[in-house]
Amino acid sequence: MPDTKSCPFCAEEINAAALKCKHCGSMLDGAPVAASKKPNGKLRPLLWVCGIGGGLLVLGALGRHADEPDTRPEWLKHPAQAVPRRAIARSEPPGAPAIQAPADEVGFVGAVTQYVEPYKEAPNAIKKSTLRRERAAAVRAALRGSRAFFRWVGTLHKVGTNSDGDAHVEILIPAQPTGVVLKTWNNSLSDGGSHTLIKPSDPLYAAVGDMKQGDVVEVSGKLLADDRDFVKEASMSERGSMTEPEFIAHFENISKK
Repeated sequence: MPDTKSCPFCAEEINAAALKCKHCGSMLDGAPVAASKKPNGKLRPLLWVCGIGGGLLVLGALGRHADEPDTRPEWLKHPAQAVPRRAIARSEPPGAPAIQAPADEVGFVGAVTQYVEPYKEAPNAIKKSTLRRERAAAVRAALRGSRAFFRWVGTLHKVGTNSDGDAHVEILIPAQPTGVVLKTWNNSLSDGGSHTLIKPSDPLYAAVGDMKQGDVVEVSGKLLADDRDFVKEASMSERGSMTEPEFIAHFENISKK
């Protein structure tokens, strides 16, 4: 029986026994649904009124904007569907030219990916925790204690906006046995204090707006600091962190290669 499967909602690889997708948050078939408490009888009239009021507000907003032209860029109107990172990490187009990456990028990716298989084969949680600490030390050594990166090479894997219109991106660095992702946070709550989301006033916003998924890009910026992993990793589980790592970065430049 395979260890992983594809999420039916976002197509990302997840654990075969997962009840909830760690990428999009969707509940999967067979997942238990928590029973909700019935509202207090005294609150029911208030909830009923609020429900009607909220519905009228939504209908009003739809009616108000129905005839207005959609001035958003095309890349926001029709966002590309995400491609599972393993499909990209494990294959290259026939005859694709080799891309020369900076030495510190090569060292960083090597430090991360060399622990993927050992972690999967680790006999217990103690060994797995030890491997995570070793990886953090290897990453620190590969980056020579710095978290800044300059003109690293990857592909634009995902791009979108949150409810405030701020842009979030994912850059995939193809590698074996799995790709390494550099990304911004994708919501304001997680991004609080990190400032990784790209504001419409930032020139980078318009620059990324002219790109499409799969474009080869050069990126510069700084990885967020983290006490445990040396650089901030966004996965919800240790297994995700070690086998499909996603590192949070503040991008200063993203340009087509």
